[in-house]
Amino acid sequence: MVSFSLVFKRECVLLLRTPQSWLQGLLFFTLVIFLFSFVLMAKQTDYQVLLPLYIWLAALLAQLLAIDALFKQDYLDGSLDLLLLSDTDLSYLIIGKILPHLLFSLIPLLILTALLSVVWQFEIQLMAVLLLSLIIGLPSLFLFGSIGAALTVSVRNSSVLTGIILLPLYVPVLLFAVSAVQNTALGLPWQGAIALLGANFILAGILAPIASAAVLKVTAG
Repeated sequence: MVSFSLVFKRECVLLLRTPQSWLQGLLFFTLVIFLFSFVLMAKQTDYQVLLPLYIWLAALLAQLLAIDALFKQDYLDGSLDLLLLSDTDLSYLIIGKILPHLLFSLIPLLILTALLSVVWQFEIQLMAVLLLSLIIGLPSLFLFGSIGAALTVSVRNSSVLTGIILLPLYVPVLLFAVSAVQNTALGLPWQGAIALLGANFILAGILAPIASAAVLKVTAG
């Protein structure tokens, strides 16, 4: 019988053995942010308003690099069949697969963002809201991303296709997160945008694993 803990431990071991699978997105995020920060500072623009937007765009693109491979290796080596045949609810096992990927991507990204916020001399409130938006918003991206990964699990080189499929689901997360951070930078109320971002996370947490499980039973069953 395949259990949640077994799936979670297996994903953690695989991620530790293949660090390039999650370091690639982190390096991409770092490169994009440094390039944009140099451009904005050279132009002497209000980078405290614009940089959070680029941070979120870079985080979204970096997440797309990781989410496409969520089920791909399991499909190729046949272990996905074991998940489909398990007595345990498939949506529950999918959460067990998503959580290690999220932790390995989110924790380094949060640390890097905090360090860069200090370098850029962000105000404490701005840095706090930026980190809070990432803590709430990135899990939503991973949860919604599991649907796209399930849809394209049998398609080779499907990164672009996955991104196109997920774009309508990602836009609200991006809008709420960027609104919260930019409102903070401008001295406007930010709590409403964070509340909407949190509601979106709850919706993703309830619906995305169920939808991913249903899609996998069709595409990989």
